[in-house]
Amino acid sequence: VEVDLDRFTQAYHSTKFMDPFTRRSFISVLRHHIERHSQDVHLTVARQRSDQRIVAGLATIDYVDISQSGHVIAFIHPDAQQTSVGVGLIDHWFTRCLHERMKFLHFGLLRRNSDPGSWQAYTNFKRQFHLHEILYPKPVFRIVWPK
Repeated sequence: VEVDLDRFTQAYHSTKFMDPFTRRSFISVLRHHIERHSQDVHLTVARQRSDQRIVAGLATIDYVDISQSGHVIAFIHPDAQQTSVGVGLIDHWFTRCLHERMKFLHFGLLRRNSDPGSWQAYTNFKRQFHLHEILYPKPVFRIVWPK
């Protein structure tokens, strides 16, 4: 089901994954988009049937003008880690995007060798849905001093 930002935020923070600063930063990105184009932000959660407790969530943002939907936040409560609830959330996202004729689904960044090892499991989860990965070259910076 889709929920408001308060419910999504509360469930997301209850997982205690990542540090609080990073979690708050992701939520602030969502808040920014909701303030500007709330109709394009989708906060979807999965609840347990028995007690309606939120055990997983997925936040996506649609960019209708370029026919793209982007993955912003996903979480699974530790109690539900050994379930396939994440697959159900991605399937719901796919189905919604097909219905709305979105052509491109963007899963966000994948772990590179220089990234924290804790990202690998989530990268593996994302890769099972991908057909194509786009590898960007490492950026080159040039420092230019004003004359």
